[in-house]
Amino acid sequence: MRYTNMAAGMMLMGGVAAASGINELPADADLVVHFYNTAGVGAIMLWSAKHQATTLLANAGIKARFVDCLARPEGKCADSTDPRVFILSIVVKVPDRLHGSLGYALPYTELGNQAFLNFPRIDKTAPLNTQHLLGTVIAHELAHLLFRSAAHGSGIMKEKWTALARTALAHL
Repeated sequence: MRYTNMAAGMMLMGGVAAASGINELPADADLVVHFYNTAGVGAIMLWSAKHQATTLLANAGIKARFVDCLARPEGKCADSTDPRVFILSIVVKVPDRLHGSLGYALPYTELGNQAFLNFPRIDKTAPLNTQHLLGTVIAHELAHLLFRSAAHGSGIMKEKWTALARTALAHL
């Protein structure tokens, strides 16, 4: 599968814009990320994080487009069964069992297309470089969805990142 191969590139590797149609995959993108910033992350930090994620994904051969669903007139994106459309939410509350995680993906659900980022934990983990860690976590969680797997590996797909690894990841 093409996306498995692209996601595999992310494990090996140690222009953010909206799609033209909300459920259409633009010709210049491999996937669309319906983005919900319910944590209220600032615009500059969010742009930087999306740029970081887009760059990491591009390094693995994946062209992604982000659609800000909360900015749409209806305040949400239409549901999609397209396997190339993912839903990513930045949240301030996660299930208790995941309180210590930076994010989590749900690759085993029916559509396998939802991921959540724990913004308070990300901000606490890297307060001086939050946008880069946020972007790296975005790419990490999207890779879980591309693989349709909860498995971890090396590089950005490590399960736990040390402070040194987070610094190195910020400079990818």
